[in-house]
Amino acid sequence: MISLLISLALFGLIYGGTVALHWYWGYGVALGATAFFASNFILSRTIGKRVEARMQQVGQTITKGRPDQAIEILKGTQPLTRWQFMLRGQLDGQIGTIYYAQRKFDEALPYLERASNRHWMARAMLAITYFKRNRFAEMDKVFQKAIAANRKEGMLASLYAYCLVKRGDPDRALEVLNTALKKLAGDARLTANVTAVQNKKPIKMKSYGDVWYQFHLERPPGMVQGQMPKGPPPKLRRKAVRR
Repeated sequence: MISLLISLALFGLIYGGTVALHWYWGYGVALGATAFFASNFILSRTIGKRVEARMQQVGQTITKGRPDQAIEILKGTQPLTRWQFMLRGQLDGQIGTIYYAQRKFDEALPYLERASNRHWMARAMLAITYFKRNRFAEMDKVFQKAIAANRKEGMLASLYAYCLVKRGDPDRALEVLNTALKKLAGDARLTANVTAVQNKKPIKMKSYGDVWYQFHLERPPGMVQGQMPKGPPPKLRRKAVRR
């Protein structure tokens, strides 16, 4: 937000100064636009580098088994959200996924609710939280918006279908999976899940690996109660950081 305001202010100053000098107004627009885009690019790059450095720290602390420290780093990064659109939703999504991974569902919920729809894992965790609390209408809305924003994430469709089957609605589950296959033709895991639903068998999610266990719908073999599943939350999208 601040980056945009600074860029707009530069545009206004340069355009106004050009007109005040009785130059052709088109020169003011051209010079102002150049200043606008150049300043916005420089500011976005600067903020983006600072955020990416923090994300590297988060990844390192998660790898070392220090999720609480990772959350503190993310919370300390939040003042930067005043400078960039969309960044707040990404940071909140990261915080929510870490809380969720620790089974701190109540702490995770407000962050997951504020997460960007582009942060597919955070939104999936939110939808599953609603599923577990029998808030099915809200679950449907969250899954549908997340899938629309992340059409190449086949796991989202499988997760949605999994929840629908558990709710006793295999027909809708099959519809969700087939719709996803139109966008992701040849996805073996989606195809296998379509076959499973058609044959009235459970949807198989283990093929998604450690990511599947982060949703706490099934405990991985040998996992101790309260232990975090392997693998850090997904990284921030670079576009969201730099805008």
